[in-house]
Amino acid sequence: MTDAEDPAHTRRKRVWWRAVLLALPFFVLGLAVGAYFVYDHYTQVQPAFVAMFSEHMVGQYAYLQYQQASYPDAQTALECYLKLLLDPTPSPNPLSDARTRRVDAVLTLGRLALLHERNGHAELAAASWTRAEALARQGTWKDPSREHLRSLLQRMDAPVPPTAAPKAGA
Repeated sequence: MTDAEDPAHTRRKRVWWRAVLLALPFFVLGLAVGAYFVYDHYTQVQPAFVAMFSEHMVGQYAYLQYQQASYPDAQTALECYLKLLLDPTPSPNPLSDARTRRVDAVLTLGRLALLHERNGHAELAAASWTRAEALARQGTWKDPSREHLRSLLQRMDAPVPPTAAPKAGA
């Protein structure tokens, strides 16, 4: 008896195809349900990631402008970042609570004051320092004084000295 004539072999072929035909709709259904849950999770998480990225980029841009740009451009960038930090509406950024935003706002106001001082605008610098000190007092700063903020910012914004190259064979 050959395989073609064997009824058990024919039945096995038929059963295999029947199993594939029955499993295919379940596979498609599982794929659709999985895609729905991934999409649903993504649409809930995605705004938080966009907010984190946007806030970070605005802050980095303001800092770069503070370090490198002309006075009006740096002032505009710092004020824009400050406006974002002091916005009373809650941010979808899960890493940006009121406390961290207040710390960033104090540092930004201090940088704005230093920028005004560097460009000979003492009255604008004094106003920025006053706002920075008041905001620091609202937080839990041990020393919210102008001198402390100035020294902190000077240390934070100082260029990092280059490290010596390692000696050969060391």
